[in-house]
Amino acid sequence: MEETNTLTRDQLLKLVQKLAASNDANKELITQESQKIVNASGDGKSKSDKRGNPNSKKSRFDMSKFRQRHIAFQIQYDGRKFFGFAAQDGSGVDTVENFFFQALERLNLISDRKTCGYSRCGRTDRGVSALGQIVALKVRSSIPTNVELTDDNAELREMDYCTMLNRCLPEEIRVLGWTAVTDEFSSRFSASNRRYRYFFVRRNLDVAAMQQACQYLLGSHDFRNLCKLDVANVSNFVREIYSAEIKPFRIHDEHEVVYMLEICGIAFLWHMVRCIMAVLFLVGEGKESPEIVRDLLDLTVYASKPSYMMADDAPLVLHECAFDHLTLHHSVRSLWELTSHYRLLQDRHAVAMAQAFNALQHLEASCVVSRTDLNAFKEELRGKQARVAKRLESKGIQKTAVGAAAAAAASAPTDGDGATVGKKRSFADMETDAAVAAAAGVESDRVSWTQALKEIQSELSLHPSPDTAPHVPLSQRKREESYEERVKTLVGQKKNRFERHVQLRSVADGAGNDAAAAGEDDAALAEDIDVGGAGPQSASTKAFFAHMRQQGSITLLGGYAVHGGPSTSGSAATETTLATAAATATAMDDI
Repeated sequence: MEETNTLTRDQLLKLVQKLAASNDANKELITQESQKIVNASGDGKSKSDKRGNPNSKKSRFDMSKFRQRHIAFQIQYDGRKFFGFAAQDGSGVDTVENFFFQALERLNLISDRKTCGYSRCGRTDRGVSALGQIVALKVRSSIPTNVELTDDNAELREMDYCTMLNRCLPEEIRVLGWTAVTDEFSSRFSASNRRYRYFFVRRNLDVAAMQQACQYLLGSHDFRNLCKLDVANVSNFVREIYSAEIKPFRIHDEHEVVYMLEICGIAFLWHMVRCIMAVLFLVGEGKESPEIVRDLLDLTVYASKPSYMMADDAPLVLHECAFDHLTLHHSVRSLWELTSHYRLLQDRHAVAMAQAFNALQHLEASCVVSRTDLNAFKEELRGKQARVAKRLESKGIQKTAVGAAAAAAASAPTDGDGATVGKKRSFADMETDAAVAAAAGVESDRVSWTQALKEIQSELSLHPSPDTAPHVPLSQRKREESYEERVKTLVGQKKNRFERHVQLRSVADGAGNDAAAAGEDDAALAEDIDVGGAGPQSASTKAFFAHMRQQGSITLLGGYAVHGGPSTSGSAATETTLATAAATATAMDDI
């Protein structure tokens, strides 16, 4: 049919649609022929399917045809739904990095992780969130390769990375801003400090005592008793804390009930903030004095860590990763969508809080209990306190560790087995008592739950809490294995890693001020001690960090850092350490 040769694509499509609609035979024939064409094109997938599949060879970008820029991104995430920030090879678990790289590849911003020069400021554990995580990598640019970035074309606009990525990420992960950085910039080594916030509800905590305890954290200390030891990977536990403060979340609100620990340093050990917070809670509850923090930092007082539970992970947030020369860019569209997103989250949590408060109000306003049952429950609590007090006393633990209420309970009448006299009554017993009292014209012994709580709190100094066990002072608790004892138990790969760190330390100590002699070992050793800013540093290592912290944002003009100085790429003093910094950046992750 020569007539169809002159038809356009749209005209042919309309003709096919009319033929298909004319009768069932035509429709079936067109369906069959269309399927044959699709199958012949490969794997039964349309071009749109292949474009959406980053693993399809035909859909992959040839990155050599595009400009690539070294970009730093600020990432926020709610860590409660993820198994930590860092990807775990071969584990198949959901981590923030996994989703981030899936989005990058889906948008064809990178070819793969191995070739993009990726670095991260730090890693957070399962359940821990972040507001200011910084990562850096080379991504595809929309600015043509044949365009030289100069003052004259500063109006060239880059693609809106934040909006693009956020539309491909789960709602628990958001990219807040980005900036082009120098080639040598490292999210890890260029950072000047890291700041964490741990949120908590004040209730009856003595925040003044907690703040007093925080003062002992300031400066350089050995924090092995306030972290989880990772002896195979970390051989130096000295870290420097710049600031540590207990303060209300909204400072100018005198009725604020949410407080936070804000702590800042160059680097942190594994679970360090959560361990610090656990001890501060003991101080706030009056179970330990503020000086316990000072003593835990003194290895002559505590040669090894006493056994205690870490604070919960969910309230901890990596609030900020700070850099001396980093200025993030934001688009209006991105900020508009981010503001809408966070307001929606705020509304959700406000409703959830109102629902919990509504339930508490119902319990206190509407629920009543039997006086008989209340008295029996109080006697049961006294008996429990008395038994614990006697058990602790038999082990040589001071009575004051149990508290005044437990000491008083020790003198309560008990049966032969040590149980307090009195029996907890069933609901049926209470109903029977109430019926008998009503029939006799006697006033019911019912008590409101609000009154019952007040009586328990005033008489026994107890509040409804998942943990009602008495406190054993840290000084009288069992000690964990010391660092030296754990080193002796290392075997296999962990032992090899430990021996490698020992070797690096001896090389760096012997290198003195000879940068060439230290060479790549300084960069590797930085993973363990020098990144903390408090360990022994050779001259070359100091020069390495001084150089790295000068790295940061560059403008579209290229070659000039945002702080006004020229790029220091190729500095002879740091050439050897810079060459190996990227290769060793993931060897240790203790910050």
